[in-house]
Amino acid sequence: MYRYDRYDQAIVDARVLAHALASERDPVAALAAYDAARRPQMNEVILRNRRYGPEIVMQMAEERAPDGFSNIEDVIPRAELEAVALSFKRAAGFDAESLNARPSLTITRG
Repeated sequence: MYRYDRYDQAIVDARVLAHALASERDPVAALAAYDAARRPQMNEVILRNRRYGPEIVMQMAEERAPDGFSNIEDVIPRAELEAVALSFKRAAGFDAESLNARPSLTITRG
């Protein structure tokens, strides 16, 4: 199962920041553009973590198997685990569909 990873977030952030810095002559304007591009998704991630937190799978397991278990997939099917991970990736904007739909951030100099 693919999990949310802080490195995924770092890659997305670096891509957007690099584009903003390459697109703007003024670094303050570039940082403002970066902030405007990333803040809405990051706010969603923060709110989602406050509501559910990354430990949602542990909470689900505790509710379904309060006496313990040997294998998480006996308690939570793989498809459900993957759906939880995908919901966090979508909120952060780094699920495959969102990433593939983004335009190139290539800068052409004239």
